[in-house]
Amino acid sequence: MHSAGASTGTLGRARLMPIRPENRARYPKDWPAISRRIRFERAGNRCEQCGVQNHQLGGRTPDGQWHPAHPTGEHALGLQWPEPASHWWCEGPHGKVKLRIVRIVLTVAHLDHTPENCADENLRAWCQRCHNLYDAKARRAGTRARAFADQLVLFEGMAGRCATCHQHGCKCPMDAFLGPPPW
Repeated sequence: MHSAGASTGTLGRARLMPIRPENRARYPKDWPAISRRIRFERAGNRCEQCGVQNHQLGGRTPDGQWHPAHPTGEHALGLQWPEPASHWWCEGPHGKVKLRIVRIVLTVAHLDHTPENCADENLRAWCQRCHNLYDAKARRAGTRARAFADQLVLFEGMAGRCATCHQHGCKCPMDAFLGPPPW
């Protein structure tokens, strides 16, 4: 826990999105200004999907409902706030419920997953949960594509055959995955 006046080290400081290094050059030079305009001016510092406020501490019930965390202490003196990743009592739909605490961080999503397309209608200010739910399918596809590319590198020079099959010329189960050898 930390006191209400204590700095967490994240508020008030610009935080960069974790953009994959190979995609950084695809974002326009004024991306930070575009992102700020979408998050703060257009979205009013709230998720455009679920409405949760940026930097708020709280937790979500299994159905995804947001419940803000409340500090403990008397008369606003010595308030104690929960730390992210801790479990804390939040006001739930039927009374208090203990939830895993997160700090909301608004991000800007590209609906078409194309960083070069920064048209307002292609951008959404979303909390990490809404952004991750939207991107889940594309992220899984990208993860599979990178894993497949890594496997191709492993088998490069063997044309899709493992060392044993390459040496003996037998049918390799990798053929079904990578395709038939070129010879």
